[in-house]
Amino acid sequence: MTYCSSCGKNNTDTAKFCGKCGTKLVKSDVKLAEDVEGLVPATSNKRLLNMFIDMFAMIPLYIVVSIVLVFFGYESSEESGTYQLWTYISMVFYYYIMEKSFGKTVGKFITRTRVVSADGRNELTAKQVFIRSISRLVPFEIFSFSGSNPIGWHDKWAKTMVINDN
Repeated sequence: MTYCSSCGKNNTDTAKFCGKCGTKLVKSDVKLAEDVEGLVPATSNKRLLNMFIDMFAMIPLYIVVSIVLVFFGYESSEESGTYQLWTYISMVFYYYIMEKSFGKTVGKFITRTRVVSADGRNELTAKQVFIRSISRLVPFEIFSFSGSNPIGWHDKWAKTMVINDN
């Protein structure tokens, strides 16, 4: 079966376009979990919503990091590189801890999705979670969801996928 990345509709393997929304269907070159166990990948709309929710969920962490940096004498205008570095470290820390501990972030809890290994295993390895987390620092990574094969680099490189958590 081929699942539409836009609306999540289950289409036949021979279909070239989604029968519900008309999006061009692309079969991935990686054997995905839905091929292994019938798991349904999260739609691209849910993935985008996850990203925005997680951006807001990280704000308290950024505030704590800023307070700690000010406490240790770093001024935001003079040490902007330090703030940016710690912001990146905080983001990687957030994704790593959440996805390794729960298989999902705050955004994924709200949208009822979760991360699994692309081969269908529920338990992610530390290496997979680290690759997913660090890959989000790649400039323009969000654009990896556009085009004919909308799989994010952080999923492709880590051999993971986000599925609906029913």
